[in-house]
Amino acid sequence: MDGCFDLSHSGHFNAIRQASNATHTLIIGPNSDEEILRFKGPTIYNGAERTEIMQALKWGDEVAPDTPY
Repeated sequence: MDGCFDLSHSGHFNAIRQASNATHTLIIGPNSDEEILRFKGPTIYNGAERTEIMQALKWGDEVAPDTPY
């Protein structure tokens, strides 16, 4: 499951939780800073910070940073 995940909120967390219930292994992929800047504009958190937040979640099995948008 990929996404920007900048300023993550309960909607993001609920979608990730639901995705984890629908699959055996869930890989969460925060989009790269460059891709987000290109398509959405500047982020509040950088890619390393967004990756760290996703790694702290109990629902994901792995985090693959810098995914395409």
